[in-house]
Amino acid sequence: MADSNRETEHDYKNRLNAKLQDSGEIDQLKQFLRQRLNESGWTAEMKSVCKEQVQKDNIENVTIDDLVAKVTPIGRQKVPAQVKEEILLRLRNFLEDE
Repeated sequence: MADSNRETEHDYKNRLNAKLQDSGEIDQLKQFLRQRLNESGWTAEMKSVCKEQVQKDNIENVTIDDLVAKVTPIGRQKVPAQVKEEILLRLRNFLEDE
């Protein structure tokens, strides 16, 4: 039963993603997110986090994949709550209009 719920949720996410892609809304959401992350200082903060991580690990020993794996959880945690709320609101509005 849990598997069928997961499949249903997975199917729903796929349909939502397809609607977002087909309507062009996904690109607008990405642009909005980039803008809000820049305005909030998140982008500059993450550049600093990346620089610190590269210095810590020694630049010769760092791969892009390792850097992404290490900073992604930090980046997700540091996204301002207000930005997350704004994205969720835009998604809700999109779903209501569909």
